[in-house]
Amino acid sequence: MDTDRTSGKSTGGWNIVLRLERVVCRCEICLIVPMTLSIIAVAFGQVVGRYFLNYAPAWCEELARYLFIWVVFIGSPIGVRERGHMALMVIIDHLPRSGRRSCYFVVYGVAIFFLMILTWQGVVMVIRTVHQVSPTLEISMRWVYLSIPVGSLLMLFHLFVALVKTGLSENPLFSFQG
Repeated sequence: MDTDRTSGKSTGGWNIVLRLERVVCRCEICLIVPMTLSIIAVAFGQVVGRYFLNYAPAWCEELARYLFIWVVFIGSPIGVRERGHMALMVIIDHLPRSGRRSCYFVVYGVAIFFLMILTWQGVVMVIRTVHQVSPTLEISMRWVYLSIPVGSLLMLFHLFVALVKTGLSENPLFSFQG
């Protein structure tokens, strides 16, 4: 049985989840960095082509847009993981520890509900757009819309881990321990 080094409490199977989260986050970063660099290169190439060569390929704008969509939906889970989202801390800072925890659980519950709907609707959009093709790149639009359920599932995963970190593991109802 695993134990937390700082508190000496048993952590059960949570270490596996925390390790998995670190691996997932590294994968997200490994996807975002080349996509962002590609957006910059393609947009720069289009500007150079337009102003210096009097030719700007139409596919550049479309590719940059679709890459940007993927960067947003893969980058948002990192924001969830790092708690980089906006929050009104004025009220939360004045609550006792148990009140803060309850407030976080309510916020996480609303976010989880929203992300479950977003995931479902994203899957519906992927199914609906299987035969739709983008105008200039001529790729299936399902690859663009696939960013919605993928990003939503990643955010759900990071929210789950945040719940674990917030203290869900201390509740015997949610503990992996027998």
